Formats: sequence, structure tokens, C-alpha cells
Amino acid sequence: MIPNNILKLVAVAFLSSVLFSVETTSDFKGKVTDNFGNALSDAEITITNTSTNRSSSTSANESGNFVLSNLPVGGPYTVLVRSSAGSQRYTDVYLNLGQTLSLNVVLTDFEQLVVTGDQILGSQVALGPSKVFDTADLDAAVAYNRDIKEVLAEDPRLYVDVTSSEAYSGLQCNGQNPRYNSFSLDGIAMNDGFGLNSNGYPTNRLPFSYDSIQQVSAEFAPFDVKYGGFSACVVNAVTKSGTNEVTGSAYYEYTDDGLLGTEIEGNKGMMVPFEESKIGFTIGGPLSKR
Repeated sequence: MIPNNILKLVAVAFLSSVLFSVETTSDFKGKVTDNFGNALSDAEITITNTSTNRSSSTSANESGNFVLSNLPVGGPYTVLVRSSAGSQRYTDVYLNLGQTLSLNVVLTDFEQLVVTGDQILGSQVALGPSKVFDTADLDAAVAYNRDIKEVLAEDPRLYVDVTSSEAYSGLQCNGQNPRYNSFSLDGIAMNDGFGLNSNGYPTNRLPFSYDSIQQVSAEFAPFDVKYGGFSACVVNAVTKSGTNEVTGSAYYEYTDDGLLGTEIEGNKGMMVPFEESKIGFTIGGPLSKR
């Protein structure tokens, strides 16, 4: 009886972890038809991440539909669709975190013409209202505290409460208490399980490096069964992946009390002396070049 009970507990724990997991990848789906609207069941679809040369392939079913799941976010990707009716290529395709890129492809049999496009005619589909910020958004954001909350607050449905202090402020989603949010990094929960911090993090500041993030998303009302344990928003972040090229960045920030004013409209206030420096760097490259 004891071994059976242990197995049952392990099974319940495993199923619970699966139930409350979050998305860390993207999906790609669509339909392939000819110029008369007939489904092309012999179509082969290949999507390649040009930064890593990693490819995923699939075939269309009898209805011409195809699905590619668990694709790394970001890009750029190249999509190649081939069949007896022709072929078509799309370049500079980017995938968003937790969303599905939908694309309908029409192939013609005019001398097996290969068409190359610079912009994909597809749409990102999410299960419920959401907002995704990619690497370009993170780099361009005015995040002087180097916190993803400052980026997320660019969406009008999100608000950073700074009533106490900016370093310890929380993210309000649709007016809800910050503790009602659920934070995760690469699918791992980053919540304040004991309710000790007003920012909703398990630490006083962001528990991971701002520069390590590739994309961050806020799910406002997801109806996917993978989500749970929240009543406000699901904030999900994924870290950067290495590419075939060696890349990196560095930064240095400094501030002290001498850079702050001490007088407002003729009224002088007390300034507590302080000094703070921030330095950091990132580096990435291939473990095995493809």
C-alpha cells in the first residue's frame, strides 16, 4: 500500500505542475491552397530560425491545414512552403511569446515560381487579450530601474503603483492588487509566496537580470487551461537564446545625491547622502555552431 500511495502522490504533483505551467514558446499554423481554393495535401512546410539555423518541418493534412508547435520566440524566421502546385518563401518572420502565427498560403503552378517576400501576411493570435514586448521594445524603453514593470506599464491596462517607493512598487493589472498577479521566467514561478513584498516579487527587486530577457508578455484574461493561480494578470518572460554569432552588450550607470535638486519653488528640503553604481554585461554565442 505504501508504494502505491507514493506513486499516487508523485502523479498528483506531476499533474499539478503541468496544469499550472505557462507558455514559453510560440506556435505557427495555417492552410495551403491553390489559386482555385483547393486544399494542397502534399504541401511541405519548413520554418527556419536564421539566427541559429534550427529548422522544423511538417506536412499539410487532407484539408491543407498545418501546425508547428513549441517554436522558440523571436526570430527572424524563414518560411518555405512547397508542393506540386509551386512554392513560396517568406522572410523576416517573428514569433511572439504565447501566441500563434496564422498564415494562409496560396500556391500557383506558373512554372514553379518561387516568390520571396519581405513581410509576412499573417496575424498573431492569442488566447485572450494580451500584450507582448520584444527585444526592441525592451532596449528602447526608459527603464531606469531596469525592471520589466517599467516596460509593461506602457500598456494602459497596466499601472505601476509608486506610493511607497519606485524600487518596491507593484504592478497593478486592470486595477487589481499586485499580489494577484503571477510572474514566471521560462515557465518557472517568480511569485512572492509569503506576501512579504509589495512588488509581487520574491525579492526586493527584479529577481532576474533585465538584460537577459528576450520577450515579456502580459496575459489579461487567458482562457487556456495551462494558466492558473492568479486573478489579475499572468506576466511571463523568456530569456535570450544563443545564436551562431557572438554578441554582447555592456552598461554602466551612476547616480548620487549631487545629481538631485534640493529646492522646490524656493523651499529647501533635506537630502540624504547616497551613491549608487550599476554595471552589467551580456554575452552570447553558439555552444555548437549549426
